Amino acid sequence: MTDAPHFTDEDLTAFLDGEADDALVKAIETALGSDPALNDRLAALDVPMGALKSGLDAFMDQAPAMPLIDVPTINPAVEPNIVAMAPARRWGGLAAAAAVVFAFGLGAFGGYSIDKPEKPLTWMQAAASYQALYVPTTLAIASPDAASGQAQLANVSDVVGQDLTGVQAIDGLDFKRAQVLGYNGKPLIQIAYVNGAGEPMALCVIKLDSATEEAVETRTMNGLAAASWKADGYAYLLIGGSDQAAVQSWAEAAKTSI
Repeated sequence: MTDAPHFTDEDLTAFLDGEADDALVKAIETALGSDPALNDRLAALDVPMGALKSGLDAFMDQAPAMPLIDVPTINPAVEPNIVAMAPARRWGGLAAAAAVVFAFGLGAFGGYSIDKPEKPLTWMQAAASYQALYVPTTLAIASPDAASGQAQLANVSDVVGQDLTGVQAIDGLDFKRAQVLGYNGKPLIQIAYVNGAGEPMALCVIKLDSATEEAVETRTMNGLAAASWKADGYAYLLIGGSDQAAVQSWAEAAKTSI
């Protein structure tokens, strides 16, 4: 029985780079047909250069410009011991750049791409993400009596500077509680309800820096029906459930009650 030929990593690298001679190429191709271990070694050495280069290009596009450096000219005749070093592989310089990226934590390859920093959430996106965590059991609590509900709403009204006591009674919504959250150092009021289907709902209120006015506009956020509007220097978001028409109707009722 003839032993399978042994190939060094350098042989396989030359094969992958198209730098192997015809005899080596033929020998490796022949061995690949009957040597699974050789196939595994070859796959481990096969760097996905296109994807790696794309990721590094995205990183380098964001890198600051290199400062100008005065490099002295080298005369090989005078200094023969200083020679230009050629990379062992065509991707040697690229691999070195990748190592710098990893070492300094400036980016990470996820699926051979570098993730860009995400934009911060707007206040509505933050409120919608919070509401998306609610399930029916979150608000499976006893509804407060009229006086207790008014006390809660009066408290959050004082915090945000807007009278919200009128939104306790909205036809089709069962008031559960009012609480103070926060967004970018501002109070963000969340008034929680449950609709007739037992789905959690929320009316969120935040004070704006300007007195922009906007009519009620419907949308879907985090898979939930939502309606938003602006009035008198405040922004409002009613969100929850999946009935877009009902949410718009409740938003109009809330707007009228404030």
